[in-house]
Amino acid sequence: MKHLHRHEKEVINGFIVDPSQTTLAKWIFTHYPETAVHVQSQDLALRTKDMNVLLDIFETLSYKKSCDISEAQLRHVSDNLSYLKRAGFKVEWLRAKFDDVSLNACEARIVKLKEEVKKQEQMVSYLKDMLKYEEAKLKKL
Repeated sequence: MKHLHRHEKEVINGFIVDPSQTTLAKWIFTHYPETAVHVQSQDLALRTKDMNVLLDIFETLSYKKSCDISEAQLRHVSDNLSYLKRAGFKVEWLRAKFDDVSLNACEARIVKLKEEVKKQEQMVSYLKDMLKYEEAKLKKL
């Protein structure tokens, strides 16, 4: 195996991949060999872009905590999954992972919102008590 210089790329299954992502790309093709079987494009630049999109989606869904993924990021991932599917990638396995992460992210947002509602309700209760206190003071005057 030759030693790659910092700026060299590696070709994996016909896709140019940054050396920092070769392990991940190999893992994807080992576990999901059908992923790029139907990709028709021979344009190396486009294939490289598509692979980067695939790797970015995988990293987002695998390495970020669900509670840290925003709705905008999820929309972006969903759009990119649709793009890859139109480009000929078989990404059903990744769509399933996306669905799980989306569900977990939604549940995490619900928990955060409930906590925020509870804090706001406590603040409202405090303000009502303060209002009653001030109204009682006013009546005494």
